[in-house]
Amino acid sequence: MERYKEEVIRVLIEAGANGLPVRKISCHVFNACNSFFFPISPDDVHLYVRSYLYRTSLIPNSEVIRIKRGRYKINPQNIMIKLAKQSLLNKLEVAEQKAMVRESSDNSLCLF
Repeated sequence: MERYKEEVIRVLIEAGANGLPVRKISCHVFNACNSFFFPISPDDVHLYVRSYLYRTSLIPNSEVIRIKRGRYKINPQNIMIKLAKQSLLNKLEVAEQKAMVRESSDNSLCLF
């Protein structure tokens, strides 16, 4: 369940200021966590995501804010979210650097 929470936060960070409906968030979490060897039910994921978002949004200054009925976004004033955003940006920068190194390396065979 901790993995679901991390995925919810990651999806909402990527969604930005507009947020996302619960159904789309649970769909993203299901796609990220489902695997061939450990299948999960989409209904179970949706139930967890819906209850997690509802419970978390009721807490003052929590990581999730309810925009309107069934739509949530990340709380930009929350310190933990600021750290999570920075961590996500660092991971993306490292991935981009690795991709650039792979592209720039010459994999052709040396004939002489």
